[in-house]
Amino acid sequence: MRASELKLDDLPFLTPSDSVEDAITMMDECKVEHMAVVEKRTLLGIAHENFLMDNIDRPKVDDMYDPKSDQFVYDSTHLFEVVQKMNEHKLSIIPVLSEKDSWFLGSVSLQQLMAVISEMPVVKSPGGIIILEMQLRDYSLSQIAQIVENNSAILLGAFVTRSPETSVIELTLKINKPNIQPIVQSLERFNYKVIGTFDQGDYSEYLRDRYDSLMNYLNV
Repeated sequence: MRASELKLDDLPFLTPSDSVEDAITMMDECKVEHMAVVEKRTLLGIAHENFLMDNIDRPKVDDMYDPKSDQFVYDSTHLFEVVQKMNEHKLSIIPVLSEKDSWFLGSVSLQQLMAVISEMPVVKSPGGIIILEMQLRDYSLSQIAQIVENNSAILLGAFVTRSPETSVIELTLKINKPNIQPIVQSLERFNYKVIGTFDQGDYSEYLRDRYDSLMNYLNV
């Protein structure tokens, strides 16, 4: 999925002539801490709620925005790169520009991205979750997929998390079967270290807890 396939007109944007008070109100209503500042379809930058709150006595937004030139994505950007860019800059929204002419097309919020990701088959499809820990040098998705398939199951998806300070990775596997114990046993026979398993119900609850924690962190 590309950024152009997301709903880009749901979030309002600011102009330099908007009042600071109205800008803060819009952010509060949209449950975001940032908002694009746009003039004549050109992205000027991103306004931060905290900075506006500190300058609430000023009449207009004017130049009270972060003009960093890389805080946006193009309409052709893949969804996962959109998430990466938002995380890189610690933003609650990310502006989307036309790759053809760099015109402002709209913004995507973190909440919208999470809603889209939650509807992906790798998340929504019934099944079980297995989490492995290993050295990066031992990572072989083809071998792991073969072990899964030898147990008459299908690997629906996999993603790797890794701390920059270590060569140890965590590999999360989504399997199409809720009964994953035979697969766990097979993986352990091949000396894979299993550090976590979830059936569909347990994992749904786990995702809900993680989502609630994130929303609390964002004060949504």
